[in-house]
Amino acid sequence: PPMSSHLPLALVPLTPAAQAAQAAAGAPITLLATPRVQLGRSAHDVGASLVFHRDALTVSAVHCVFELRADGGFTVTDRSSNGTWVNDDRVPRAEAEPRGVPVKEGDIVALAAPPGRPVSTPIEFAVRRATEAEVAAVAAADAPRARAPSKRASSDDAAARLRKDVDELTL
Repeated sequence: PPMSSHLPLALVPLTPAAQAAQAAAGAPITLLATPRVQLGRSAHDVGASLVFHRDALTVSAVHCVFELRADGGFTVTDRSSNGTWVNDDRVPRAEAEPRGVPVKEGDIVALAAPPGRPVSTPIEFAVRRATEAEVAAVAAADAPRARAPSKRASSDDAAARLRKDVDELTL
């Protein structure tokens, strides 16, 4: 089996609002396995990777963006009205810090309020390594979207493509 360091980082929902957005995506977690992952309310308009219901008014259309760094790590940039936090630190808005701040395994990312703050709808994610099973589940959920109209791709093919993408990111 591959070493866990070869598996991508993932955003794992910790709160009901985060779990609802993740469930709507059809996968158990959001993999940080592409150079850019966006979280927000307007997926189809702006290409967000994890979409929140349009009634989630504390979440901006493009709330935050995770981007791959040259060293293989990720940063998060806040593009919201209500803020993004990594642990207890507010991420500066993109205008103030366009390169974002580093995100690493073990961090808690919160949207619209700091982690653990008593708000009506907290939105929090843990950052950790994905498991093989989670990578396969995400690949299976993505398979219907990845199919060409005239050709059916199997979930095994989608999982193989995703593993290849992950391997390229970790080289």
